[in-house]
Amino acid sequence: MINLRKNSGITLIALIITIIVLLILAGVALNTITRGNIIENANNAVNKYNNNSGDDQNLINEIDSLLSQYSNGGNLSTPNHQPTPGVIMTCTLDPTEDMAYGDVLECEIEIENGTEFPITDITITSNLGGQELSIQSIPAGESRTVSYNYTITHADLDAGEVGVLIVAEGTTTDPDNSAVYTEATATLTMEEADSRLSCTVTASPHTVTLGDTITYTAIIRNEGNVTVTNGSISDDHADLTGRTFELAPGQTAQFTYTYVVTVQDVNAGHVTNWMSASATAVRGDNPEEIQGTATVTCNIK
Repeated sequence: MINLRKNSGITLIALIITIIVLLILAGVALNTITRGNIIENANNAVNKYNNNSGDDQNLINEIDSLLSQYSNGGNLSTPNHQPTPGVIMTCTLDPTEDMAYGDVLECEIEIENGTEFPITDITITSNLGGQELSIQSIPAGESRTVSYNYTITHADLDAGEVGVLIVAEGTTTDPDNSAVYTEATATLTMEEADSRLSCTVTASPHTVTLGDTITYTAIIRNEGNVTVTNGSISDDHADLTGRTFELAPGQTAQFTYTYVVTVQDVNAGHVTNWMSASATAVRGDNPEEIQGTATVTCNIK
């Protein structure tokens, strides 16, 4: 949420930085942002703000409009760019479905020059990041093919679907040295979410007596393939209020807490605790609540 104070004023550079940060957080590629005349558009927003005597709501509306323009409401196309007639880009992606963490997307990109002039200095980029590809030139009536690879991340698994935008830009050798633009889009579908937790609980020392302090160590591990958030733990021998965790797949969280042995424990001859943990999955069903226990022997002195 953007929070502005009335009559505080706003500088062009501050607005540009704000917009770029918000767009990057929203997953818009930096090269897409910089191609969209962001400085000119942000300057227009500042002018409208100043012309309206610093009306914060008007500025918020302008920023919201810019964000919508660059993200296109989910449309991955780059703003202010139209595909060049006669230039066709075909992307063959494999695989595109049921993708898991670490899978490699292989993309074969073919650009066909159907214009009357050669195209030179062609750069090919993707919103997924990675290497920038280049083609020196494509003669009129010919095509060239390059390859692009991308490795699936935990963030992709959390999202469930990932939009792919491949953009190619270059220059023709016509009298005007016209800019060339073409793009291709696709959607990658991740494997089904599988959310699971595991835990271990240990106690030290293993033998205690009245008044001794037992130190418990609980380790929670995310065994699933999506991130879990809002994680919490509890123990029938300790107040663990406020102990929380958020774990990406494969990550662990460790918690240490203590308990002082009572007369009742000594009379029972042992101390057995029960720890439980739960969390919320960012996608799919939540993991089942897990439990762990540790037993310490009590001696009478």
